[in-house]
Amino acid sequence: MKSMNQKEMANFVSRLKSLEGFTLNAVHSDSPILILEFYSKKEIQFLMIDMKPSQPIALLFANQLPFKIVKQPKPISLFLKAHFVGKSLKSVEFNQEKGRLFKLNFTNDGVIELRLFPHGQNIIAFADKKQISWSKPKPLVLNNLDLDLDSLSVRTESEIKEEWLSLRNKSAQKNSFIPEEELKKQKVKLEKAILKVSHSLKEQEDELKIQMEKLENISSSMISEENLSQIYENKKRIEKKIIGQKTRINELLSQKKSLNLDNIKKIKKVPLAPPNVKEIKSKRWTLPSGVTVAIGRNAKENTDLLRKSKPWDIWLHLKDFPGAYGFVFRKKNQKISKEDLNVVSLWVAKMSLKNKWETHLGEKVSLVLAECRYVQAIKGDKLGRVTFKNAKTLVITLR
Repeated sequence: MKSMNQKEMANFVSRLKSLEGFTLNAVHSDSPILILEFYSKKEIQFLMIDMKPSQPIALLFANQLPFKIVKQPKPISLFLKAHFVGKSLKSVEFNQEKGRLFKLNFTNDGVIELRLFPHGQNIIAFADKKQISWSKPKPLVLNNLDLDLDSLSVRTESEIKEEWLSLRNKSAQKNSFIPEEELKKQKVKLEKAILKVSHSLKEQEDELKIQMEKLENISSSMISEENLSQIYENKKRIEKKIIGQKTRINELLSQKKSLNLDNIKKIKKVPLAPPNVKEIKSKRWTLPSGVTVAIGRNAKENTDLLRKSKPWDIWLHLKDFPGAYGFVFRKKNQKISKEDLNVVSLWVAKMSLKNKWETHLGEKVSLVLAECRYVQAIKGDKLGRVTFKNAKTLVITLR
């Protein structure tokens, strides 16, 4: 979908001017979307601003939204609630020379500036000598302008809405939980895991044959006692591996046999990766419940996150296994649901196990949880190593 060009923006602003005199009733945010809810007498209008970098767009919806949102508060939405809710929209300002930029002026002299340039999108709010923005403001650049306005094709408001809603619905369907598709995915995962372990088992069996042939073809006079002992040790090690891999294959086959649609329907799908991969750069993101979490991908990130955490934040780590640290950032005495802890625990386990993840699917693993006040870095030791106390154990099933 293309972002709105200047002609389409001009048409939209003309439509937006009909809201002058309306009162801002509420503000909703569901990243990357911000929604301003206006009302006048019995009429309600929703101004939806999609801040997707490649396709920033603004749309108006009357009476109700044709899509669901999961409220995820952002600093700018809290600022707008504090300074703009209950105030009337005085005017809408649009200057063709500045391109895809318009301003909403309110009766309290507050201003909301919307910039809808691709990769230059932003929302900046000014009120009571204070300023806040969706992202760090950048200087306006002239090359963001559509200079040849006559050559621009113009879509109608309904066409733009239809395109945007179609794109959103496709994305929602892609992320939706469909039991039949989930059953197929689980079977494919188990089959891949069985194939991988079987291949490793074949390699170990071949290696065992080599060690056995060595023992059969040598005499005590031809080899030192030390080397002979080493061959026996290798033989024992390989036999132990073979037993473990055969056991694992039987477990995977049993899991595959027990897979059925009824069991899948009972499972609530848990995301195995952060909702927005781009947000990993900041090492933190927000769950649908509004809880902010983060995971360190290496020793330095683990240490940095621990240093920046508050005493009452929650630290998670895979028990008896080196790897990622998980953090749940919360208010003092705030209770975190078991569902949220399970989501973060799965992410921690997946980032810790890495390439071994698929071979451990269906297994139960333990994680230790503690408030950050009880987690201390070991001075003089390797970066990322810690001691902890007053910890609890959480057991999850990898899926």
